[in-house]
Amino acid sequence: MADRKSRRIGNLGLFRECGARDVEWIARHADEIDLPAGRVVATEGDRIRELIVILDGVASDGTVVYGPGSTIGAGLPDDRCHDTTIQAVTAVRVLVFGVAACRGLLNRVPAVRATLAASLPVPQESLSLRAVS
Repeated sequence: MADRKSRRIGNLGLFRECGARDVEWIARHADEIDLPAGRVVATEGDRIRELIVILDGVASDGTVVYGPGSTIGAGLPDDRCHDTTIQAVTAVRVLVFGVAACRGLLNRVPAVRATLAASLPVPQESLSLRAVS
């Protein structure tokens, strides 16, 4: 975990069970994006197409505050839509896993799959390991 991105990833609760090789895999397969304060992170009604993990900063939907380690979306092609609009309150840095990267993550790191199943408001069967179509 030599680089800064890997260190930040390894410090997040979602990835604390990951070994160094898994953290390096995550760093290679997740896009790291900086968003300015005020930018919409997720829009109510839009189809969920990725898993977003906040690395730094704060976002909110007006009710719930999302800080470092918070997850948004499920990254699964199950026709669900975001049920709220989430906006960056401060500048935020996020990791974004597209559908294929999210599936790879769920296949590679069962501890992450279990944490997501327990924390995200998605049906358990949505976190199955079916093939990407």
